[in-house]
Amino acid sequence: MANGIINLSLVNGQRQLLPSDTDVTVWLTDGNLNGRNIKGKGPIQRLNVDFTDGPKNGYIIQASVDGYELAGFFFVKLSETVESTVALMLIPHNGTFNFAMAQWDRAGRAGGLGNEAATEVIPDDLRAFLARGSANDDQAKTRYEDLLENQPESLACLLNIVTAMRDMTFAPFLYFRQLIWQRNLAPRQDRFFAYADRKLIQAVSDQVPATFEQEPPSDLLLHPGATSSYKQIEMSQANVQFTFHETAPSPPNAPADEDWVLVEPDIDFYKDLDAHAIDEVIPGFFTKTDPKGVYVLRWIAAKQARMRDFNPPYVIL
Repeated sequence: MANGIINLSLVNGQRQLLPSDTDVTVWLTDGNLNGRNIKGKGPIQRLNVDFTDGPKNGYIIQASVDGYELAGFFFVKLSETVESTVALMLIPHNGTFNFAMAQWDRAGRAGGLGNEAATEVIPDDLRAFLARGSANDDQAKTRYEDLLENQPESLACLLNIVTAMRDMTFAPFLYFRQLIWQRNLAPRQDRFFAYADRKLIQAVSDQVPATFEQEPPSDLLLHPGATSSYKQIEMSQANVQFTFHETAPSPPNAPADEDWVLVEPDIDFYKDLDAHAIDEVIPGFFTKTDPKGVYVLRWIAAKQARMRDFNPPYVIL
């Protein structure tokens, strides 16, 4: 039987390679659900695996390190001639958010999220989005810092989604105008609500079927009041979904020359039902409302898709 090669790299919640003396256990499960484990040391592993050149020629790969959450990817396709590459992120058990790069007073000193040069500050357009609707900058700062201190999961969710939007070629965040902070529409740990220029609906629709698909009417039952919804299909996991509430009124402060729409962005863990198998092979991996899970899955998916690294302005320690 021929062999294939999987080059595996392991990083921590700070997006840095694990130490060279790390003891690693890798589990491989092939398409026929036959499994084996491999012991190794260090964050870079070169794995020799059986290659059959058939419909079952794919592997679920999982990595385990003491003190860290289990991480995995579904499916790694093999080739006799081209080596496969997989990068996994393992975050510490009970890891905590570190928002040192996302302090309000450090805002506005760089131009973007989602790349190395811009992960040290909140960029100007995100700061304007967060501040709109407040009476002044002091009030905006207080509101933001209250979210950071008392609802870190909700802030992490917001930064995950905005960073993911910035990584899209059609730049949907350019259409966003104002975050909603009030009561039942305040930021949550799995989504937020905001007003955006209504042109965003057409901009997202234009991405169908290449990188988005329109969700069926049954999906709208999970979003009371929604009229349409579109989900990214570009990634193997952790795709952004835009759900529109087109009949909701615009806020009083909306400019007279702009037409705003209420939009509910979130990130869906899995692209399709097959990908939900990761829940079966990694029981209790993350709950679907956990922004840590989105952080891990989106980072892994971006690596596999060879897209720009997913780098929101926070880390997990």
